[in-house]
Formats: sequence, C-alpha cells, structure tokens
Amino acid sequence: MSQVEARRAERPPASVRAATAVMGVQAVLLAALVGATVVWEDLLVTAWASDNPAAGAVVEQGGLTALEESPVAVPDFVPLAVVVFLTLVPIGAVLAAMLRHRAGWVRTWLTAGAAAGVVAAALAARTGAPLAFTGLAVLTGLSCVALVACLWHPGTSRWLARRAPAA
Repeated sequence: MSQVEARRAERPPASVRAATAVMGVQAVLLAALVGATVVWEDLLVTAWASDNPAAGAVVEQGGLTALEESPVAVPDFVPLAVVVFLTLVPIGAVLAAMLRHRAGWVRTWLTAGAAAGVVAAALAARTGAPLAFTGLAVLTGLSCVALVACLWHPGTSRWLARRAPAA
C-alpha cells in the first residue's frame, strides 16, 4: 500500500466528518440561542410567567417590574444559557476529537447528549417564546437528530470497529 493509500485509509469516513461538522453547526446554534436569550430575556420571562400561576398573576397586575420585586423566584435565563454554552461546546469539541480517533464509547455519550438536546429543543419550542427563538431551538433539535444519524451510520460503525494504527 502506498503512502497516499495509507493516509486515505486513515482518514475518517464521510459520516464521521459529517458528525464533526454537525457538532460545529450545533456550537453556532447554541451561540445564537445565547444571543437570543440576551435579546429576548424579557419575552422569555413573560412566556415563563404565563405557565406559572403565581408569576402570571403578578405580571398581569404590575408587569415585569412587579415580578422582579415580588417574592416569586424568576429564573435567570441568561446566566443559564451562558453556562450551558461554555460547558457543552468544549465538551463537544473533545468528544468530536475522540470520535475521529476511534473512541467507540463516545458514540454512546454523544447519542445520549443528542437525545437530551431533542428534549430540550421540544421543551423550548413549546414555551411561547419569540418565533425566532423557537426556530433556533427547533433547528438545534433537528441537528441533534442529524448527529445521531451520522453516529450510527454504517461507515461510522466500520470506522469505530477498526483499530487505530500505532503511533
């Protein structure tokens, strides 16, 4: 086998490269969701309050200012979104690298994370948030489905089944 053929044989298959690309798209979508959370924080709080009887009553009587001054505990959406972003993106980058280096166990963890992402996207989509925020959440959920498809593609299975060459 020539050096060119050997390098080509060690290049991850299209399904693994696609999984890595999807994870990059997910990082961009998460960044956009953080930005949307900052921009529409008041609308997100209002949507949350509409599902919380105590908070909803306060908002109806005095608006968001009254809600902030009330004893009702209002979720801090922006810090939560930032922490989720700062946690998931680096972990995703490490897991993507491990997948490219044939760590088979990574597929299970990424699948579980993608399932959680679909659930989170479904929950976010039903909150009554602004349409653009909901659209970003739905796109993120669809990217999780695409990631699972790439992870369980036969090409990925063959890639993970072969031993990595010794360094």
